[in-house]
Amino acid sequence: MDSSGGHAYDFGEGGRQLRPPRCGRLPPGLIPVEWTMSTSPVEQNRRFSLDEATALLPWVRVIVRDIVELSELLALRHEVLERLGRPAVPADGDPYREELEASRAALAADAETIRGFVSELGKLGIVVVDLTTGSVDFPAVRGDRQVWINWRHGEPELSSWRELHEDPKIRRPWSSESRSRFRELDSMAGGNG
Repeated sequence: MDSSGGHAYDFGEGGRQLRPPRCGRLPPGLIPVEWTMSTSPVEQNRRFSLDEATALLPWVRVIVRDIVELSELLALRHEVLERLGRPAVPADGDPYREELEASRAALAADAETIRGFVSELGKLGIVVVDLTTGSVDFPAVRGDRQVWINWRHGEPELSSWRELHEDPKIRRPWSSESRSRFRELDSMAGGNG
């Protein structure tokens, strides 16, 4: 655990720690953060060229859309259950017992579905940074430096990047010059994947 009480994961590389994805309004523990960090791209040594990441974007877009939509639904369901103020285990005589149990089961099933989506991306080395905004990172190399290529749900293309050790909130926009330079470095390295 880190000083804020949350988990941090050390990926090596100079002690870099990556925090698990934020879940917006989702309460801690509803989606165990370990699910999202089960596959580390640094551990896999997978690096994407800009063209490789761009080629995967249509597929990533569909999965991330599902993650964002399901995260919103999960947060809403949880909020409704919390507002009802009913105990976690309804009493036998509660007239809404079956409905509450079904809602809680649906909540658990949705969380498991999100885990599956995040795992699917993780198998390729793509890291989900934020479940509610649909922010993902592709590990890459720029020259001799490891960096992240960023994409966020709703963006038409890969539009930003950041240094490996920078906070995920930092998103450096691509200029046409930086995009060209990134591709030039990719071609000199013969691709990264």
